[in-house]
Amino acid sequence: APGAVTPTRGVAQEDTSAGPAVPRVVAETTVVATPVSRFVFSNIGAMLLDAELAQYRSLTADSGQVQLAREGEPLLRYRLQSGADTISLSSVAFRAERGATPSGAPTLRFTGNVGNRVISLDYRFVPDSYVVRVEGTVTGGSSAGRLLIDLPSGSRSGEGATGEGQRHLAIAYKPTAGNAKRVTFQDLDPGERVVEPRPLTWVVAKNKYFLVGGL
Repeated sequence: APGAVTPTRGVAQEDTSAGPAVPRVVAETTVVATPVSRFVFSNIGAMLLDAELAQYRSLTADSGQVQLAREGEPLLRYRLQSGADTISLSSVAFRAERGATPSGAPTLRFTGNVGNRVISLDYRFVPDSYVVRVEGTVTGGSSAGRLLIDLPSGSRSGEGATGEGQRHLAIAYKPTAGNAKRVTFQDLDPGERVVEPRPLTWVVAKNKYFLVGGL
């Protein structure tokens, strides 16, 4: 059902090291459905796990609607940068809280703690649109912190010929001063990195037809 919170792999595991046993946090998924899409989130890392596009039919053997995430890789994940340290939030347990805007559009807030910092991620879903507005805040701590967003390194192909979609995988971005640029994955050697030091207006990870990005 839309908005359902579903526990997954909820087996507590004890820490066998010295000291009292500490149960492992139960992972839960939260599903938010709109007329055109279905988004799946995890409380672990406040990550966007997948997005299903209701108006687009997949041409792969399993059919169904187009889903953007590849197996085992979320669409959005986060890191906290503080001074010289960068901490992945992918194993941090967040608390999920559903809500709605005054107009009735769904919202979803994740709140978690990293040391003495409180991190909040607010998702607001635009009705009849694939746009999701995300706002992150970091409070507490002795130094300023910034939230970093990691886009996926690829996306699921919705075409019958799976290799066709993979050939179009790329990162595209638009510097605030300058023209939009694209770096296809085929242009990069194994382990090669492309660093863009200028401020960006937007950045997306794309395949032949669909993209995931931020602005």
